[in-house]
Amino acid sequence: SGPLSAQFSAPVTLLGDARFSAHTVQVDAGQLFAIGGGTLSIQQLNLMPATQSPAKILLVGDTTFHPISELGAVIANGSGTGGTGYIDLDGGERTLFVGDTTAETDVTITVPVVNGGLRKDGDGKLLLAVASNYDGDTTVSRGVLGLSSAMFSDDAKVRMEGDGSLDLSFSGAPDVIDSLFVNGVSLTAGIWGAKGSGAQFTSPRLTGSGLLQVSHSVASGDFNQDGAFDGDDLDVLVAAIASGADAAALDLTGDDNLALDDLDAWLSNAGAVNLGAGKSYLPGDADLDGVVGALDFEHWNANKFTASATWRSGDFNADGVVDATDLNIWNVGRVAASSHTVPEPDSVFLLLGIAALMYRRCVRRPPHIALA
Repeated sequence: SGPLSAQFSAPVTLLGDARFSAHTVQVDAGQLFAIGGGTLSIQQLNLMPATQSPAKILLVGDTTFHPISELGAVIANGSGTGGTGYIDLDGGERTLFVGDTTAETDVTITVPVVNGGLRKDGDGKLLLAVASNYDGDTTVSRGVLGLSSAMFSDDAKVRMEGDGSLDLSFSGAPDVIDSLFVNGVSLTAGIWGAKGSGAQFTSPRLTGSGLLQVSHSVASGDFNQDGAFDGDDLDVLVAAIASGADAAALDLTGDDNLALDDLDAWLSNAGAVNLGAGKSYLPGDADLDGVVGALDFEHWNANKFTASATWRSGDFNADGVVDATDLNIWNVGRVAASSHTVPEPDSVFLLLGIAALMYRRCVRRPPHIALA
């Protein structure tokens, strides 16, 4: 530690673009540190306890926390008896932007966080090191949010966006939440954890030994509820569209109509989960490897001019047959797969011509009649 840098014996407010920098800060019992913006650059901030009115930080806006050194920063309960100091989110969703340092954990909060929702932003890691009971949703836009105990509200929606991830460094019973999202896509209801955790479902965005029990899932594309967005799910959707089935469970757009817009929605949802935020699988990507190329053409070629209503067999427009229309869709996806690819109309027309010729031969060839 070091010498006391600042002591708040009266209410203090940090607003707008202001910046407050100090090595160590003490907020006395009964005092309020209101933060509605700006940057708090510290190494240690102590909220002094008291029997009736402990010190508190009131977040009335979004705030940047940036450690004053590469050792990281800590917001803690000061020494003494009585009720612990705490951070009040003032009933809203508050964004905590945490800057990145060389420390494993950039900002550690060892006092309860209450009354609202939390959004973690910035490349650094924020650790909530004691049980909190804030009752809103949680979003990790960037970096890592660590939890040392199960503290999410049972009704909370937990979202991981961009490269955001959760470090669940607790043991015991799973932390119950309402729903779990990755880049806007609702994940399957069930027990989620890190790879190797023994959880029913795993995600590379989850680390640590803790588990999340997801109560609900919004229809998003994992139709067989195996925790993966893959060809098994897409084949189910394509077959249903091709057959004209009335399958409400597969309606991803919520318009009570199973159609090609649901296929587009699946490609977008699955791409966001498997490929990254803002990314979608392209038309013609039969093997769902994120690239439209020769391997996908082989899927089409192996099933051309058959009544096969699956994506992986080359039915890219979900009409129940693999034909020249699907070949054209593959070519559109192939060209779109790279901004550096220049369309080659001659080769495309050649492929389509060959396909059409083969189709005519299949249709026009007379049946073989055996003569006695």
